[in-house]
Amino acid sequence: MPRYTFDSFELDSEARVLRQNGEPAPLTGRALDILITLVQNRGRLIDKDELLAQVWAGSVVEESNLTHCIFILRKVLGDSPKDHRYIATVAGRGYQFVAPVTESKTRTPDSDGPKRPNWVWRRRGVLGLGAAGAVLILVLVTWRMGESRSKIAPEPRLFHFTSYPGAETMPAFSPDGKQIAYVRAEQEPVDFMQGQVGRANIYTKLIGAATELRLTDHPGADYYPAWSPDGQYIAFYRDEPGASGIYIVSALGGHERRVATEKVGEGGLKWLQDGQHLVISHLFDGSQRPAPLIEISIDTGKQRQMTFPSSGAEGDAWPAMSPDVQTLAFLRFTKSEGMRACFMELASQRMLRCWSLEGTWPDGLAWDRSGRGIVISVMQEGGHRLWRYDNKGTGPVALTSGEEEAVLPVVSPQGNQLAYVLSRRNINLWQLDIGPSQLLKPEAAKPISPSTRYEIDPAFSPDGRKLAFMSDRSGSQEIWVTDLETRASVQLTQIGSGLTGSPSWSPDGLEIAFDSEQGVLVISADGGTPRHITNSGENYAPSWSRDGQFIYFASSRSGKFQVWKAFASTGETSSRPAVQITQGGGFRASESVDGEYLFYAKGRDEHGLWRRRLTPPGREEPVLESLQEAGWWTLGPGVVYFFDLPESIHSRVRLKAFDTADRRTRELGLLPYPVIRGTPAIAASRDGRHLAYIQVASMESDIMLVENFR
Repeated sequence: MPRYTFDSFELDSEARVLRQNGEPAPLTGRALDILITLVQNRGRLIDKDELLAQVWAGSVVEESNLTHCIFILRKVLGDSPKDHRYIATVAGRGYQFVAPVTESKTRTPDSDGPKRPNWVWRRRGVLGLGAAGAVLILVLVTWRMGESRSKIAPEPRLFHFTSYPGAETMPAFSPDGKQIAYVRAEQEPVDFMQGQVGRANIYTKLIGAATELRLTDHPGADYYPAWSPDGQYIAFYRDEPGASGIYIVSALGGHERRVATEKVGEGGLKWLQDGQHLVISHLFDGSQRPAPLIEISIDTGKQRQMTFPSSGAEGDAWPAMSPDVQTLAFLRFTKSEGMRACFMELASQRMLRCWSLEGTWPDGLAWDRSGRGIVISVMQEGGHRLWRYDNKGTGPVALTSGEEEAVLPVVSPQGNQLAYVLSRRNINLWQLDIGPSQLLKPEAAKPISPSTRYEIDPAFSPDGRKLAFMSDRSGSQEIWVTDLETRASVQLTQIGSGLTGSPSWSPDGLEIAFDSEQGVLVISADGGTPRHITNSGENYAPSWSRDGQFIYFASSRSGKFQVWKAFASTGETSSRPAVQITQGGGFRASESVDGEYLFYAKGRDEHGLWRRRLTPPGREEPVLESLQEAGWWTLGPGVVYFFDLPESIHSRVRLKAFDTADRRTRELGLLPYPVIRGTPAIAASRDGRHLAYIQVASMESDIMLVENFR
């Protein structure tokens, strides 16, 4: 029977013993059976039910037995739910062994050593990233799918394709796999992930060469380069007032031709194999809902709808052609089922299948070499990583470690090279004091508890002396609290995985509500074990009523996000169920300082701010229809502070104040850096004298290249 080696451990399945550095480890019984099962099925997610059936065959046991054995395993291995060096947990599904393993036959008297290693995982090691000291560990999976294992394939090799100052992003391989086109931004401030850039242009560079070729030179921002099938042209999207649209340019540079004035949304554009049409995404570009993928003729600009998302979907994005150019893969965003990978036959436009993906905030989709799997970037366990699925939905298998943001994967047409973007954003919180002058000076704002990781979702304590926020500085997204006088910070939660954020203080300052994948929870302001207000599901953005009796939250349980409220003391129970407050949509609600009104946005990607009177109950009325982001506002006494970004890529974010009595807006100042979208980005103290908000202080990204990718 085989013997398995990983790090300092040796697992002998025949002798049923685990050794560490040659010494037997204290592991027996069911826990050892689970380890053997996980290692023998390494690289594959094993459902909890399957593990229970294999290890406790014929017995009726509770899931807690399995959980306890996993705890023992992690303790013996020196593993942890946060580290995932050996056993990864896929929430709600099961477990997967993720360490590199060498398999050999059990040694016999006439054997002088193990046979050739059968690598399932290949770890490249640690790659230094210059003065910043950033670390990336690329884990490459040998996913050979029917290929013979008799030949030893060359080792994957990881290196920097670009390492210029600023940001290089959105890589695209040429058809012959010898060049990469990409976007390079040389000016600050820049935040590609949030759609805020200064000047950015298209470049190409031969793999292995030091010199790059600049294709565009324009004051706008050029996005999403895509090579024509014959390699002669590159299509891209330009964002510039008065000149926005889809362009094509020779791969050698020269005259640019605008082929359409269409906006391009999430996931960009791709050429179809005929070389005469492009497929583009309209998702999150402010246009129709649901947003299908659209085919556009480069000669006439004529459009044709390619996909048909249902009325319950937000739309389709990230189109990618299979290696045989017969199938189109894309991601479908739905409100009820989350994110799905879908596959469509190009010739007939017949939908083949769709299946759910784990994680959130996808940022890229590519096919693997065989055409039987896809590589995607999604946020799981605290950050964007690259993951691999087969195209039937089996997986995911992690390709990158999660130490850094890995996004926008592309695979060369030959299938032996993988490129992706290694991104580093420094997102910090800043405090701005509001004085008697109407025009503030945001450049005088002071940083709050800065780190090299993320700090977002600010919330002032009722007395204004502390600030709660979300940070991933500990390796997972957790709620932290900073004393604004001493600047001392403490970690409040220990969730360990998934999305956590949106802290909200109780009126007495003793508790903090927050959201996570477990639902809406409440924790003591001194820490401890959280208690549930809602169950798991899409329940987000909690806030307390001014009297402390209720907690408002946004939920999609009725099919569309609406504002609900539950008793703060008990949460949702059968005898005291949550009550729906809004009917026409609602997200991120907050009571006014005087408790008379409930203010709320309509949804994550919908413009506008609304309110309704609470005492006495009144109808919904618009407050600020120009509000661009559901998280770009906060309430002070009689005022709404909010951010505004004009329709120009060169414009800076404006901090403004809207007086709810006279309905007048005044500008308070210009922020020096971009503001992150898609999350609560600003908070006001109850007395209205202090603001805390998010800024992207810096953004750097390099394009990484993996050779001998399989």
